[in-house]
Amino acid sequence: MTYEALKPPRFRVEDASSGEIIRIRAPRKVFVIIFLPIWLAGWSAGGSVVAFELTQRFEPFLALWLCGWALGWVFAAGILGWTLFGCETIRTVGGDLELGQQLGPWVRRKLYQGAQVRGLRTAGQNHPLASLSLDLPFRRVRYGALQFNYGARTIYAATGLDEAEGELIVDRLRKHLPRTATNGGMN
Repeated sequence: MTYEALKPPRFRVEDASSGEIIRIRAPRKVFVIIFLPIWLAGWSAGGSVVAFELTQRFEPFLALWLCGWALGWVFAAGILGWTLFGCETIRTVGGDLELGQQLGPWVRRKLYQGAQVRGLRTAGQNHPLASLSLDLPFRRVRYGALQFNYGARTIYAATGLDEAEGELIVDRLRKHLPRTATNGGMN
């Protein structure tokens, strides 16, 4: 009988001039990767027909419909882009905690004051429907392998990772954050 092979974590640690950056790829959901390109092709064809029709004779309803069509296209393309190319970043900056999301040239970062971070921990149980939810870029998530308290809110990060990977990240962050960040605020 042989041992089960150890799996590497699904995150990378990169060295940067300002310290380490933990990079987590967006969860790869097979349904999204297969369905959305097909849906976008059909959606694009339908929009092209309506746009051509609108150039032949202007109708306010078609113009309004085309605006809704464009919003739907951008929404679906955003989900597909995030699934294929998006990533979360976690890093410490001078004792503070920075969480980021990146999709190509678009970046959203939030900086949390390290002295106000309390109870940095792994999420004991991920959201039960997390595997079914659409991962939208640049939105606040309510599940993930990490969580911490910041004022009166609970912040989540590291979507798509499990608890063991979250523990590895907490161990790395513990070295760079104030002691109160990882012990629940107790000295």
